[in-house]
Amino acid sequence: MSKTTLRKLLNDFSDVQLRSLIMDVYSHSKDAREYLDFLADPDVMKKTEEYRAILRKEATRYAKRAFRPRISRLRSTLKRFRSLEPGDDAVAELMVDTLLALIGNGAQTWLLDALYTNIDKFMAEVMDFLQERDMVQDYVPRILKMRRYISDYRHTVNPLRKIVDSNLSKAGADLSQYDLDA
Repeated sequence: MSKTTLRKLLNDFSDVQLRSLIMDVYSHSKDAREYLDFLADPDVMKKTEEYRAILRKEATRYAKRAFRPRISRLRSTLKRFRSLEPGDDAVAELMVDTLLALIGNGAQTWLLDALYTNIDKFMAEVMDFLQERDMVQDYVPRILKMRRYISDYRHTVNPLRKIVDSNLSKAGADLSQYDLDA
C-alpha cells in the first residue's frame, strides 16, 4: 500500500477508529511500540545507551575461536535507531562507537580477511555520514586514539591501520595537527 492510498484510507476514519487503529498497531508491532514509546518520552540518552549495548555486544561477538561480528546486524540496528529520529549527534556517536569496537577487536590480533573488508566498508559508511554532516573533525581524535592501540605483527603492518588511514584521508580529515606515529 502506498502512502497516498493509506492517507486516503485514514481520511475516512473517525477519531475513535484512528485511536483504535493506533492501539492495534502498538500491540502488534514491536517496532511501532518502540517508536511510539520514544515519541511519548524522547529520552535520547537512555535510548542511545540501550542501542550502544546491543551494538557493542554484536561488534565484539566471538564465536568459533575468532571475532565474528555480523556487520549486517550492526547496520540494521543502526538503521532501526535512525528511524526513531534521535538526531544526527546521537546517530554519529553510535556509529563511531561501533566502529571503535570493531577496530578494537583487531588491534592486538588478526581477524578474518572478510572481516577486514567489511570493516573497511563500514568505516567508509561512517565517514560518509560524518562528512555529509560536517562532523568528521569532531570524531577524528577518538578514531586516532584507537589507531594508536593497533599493533603490528612482527614485520607485517596490521591491515586495520591502513583501513583507518585510507578512510580518514578519503573523508578529508585534517590530520596535520596529530602525531600519527605516537
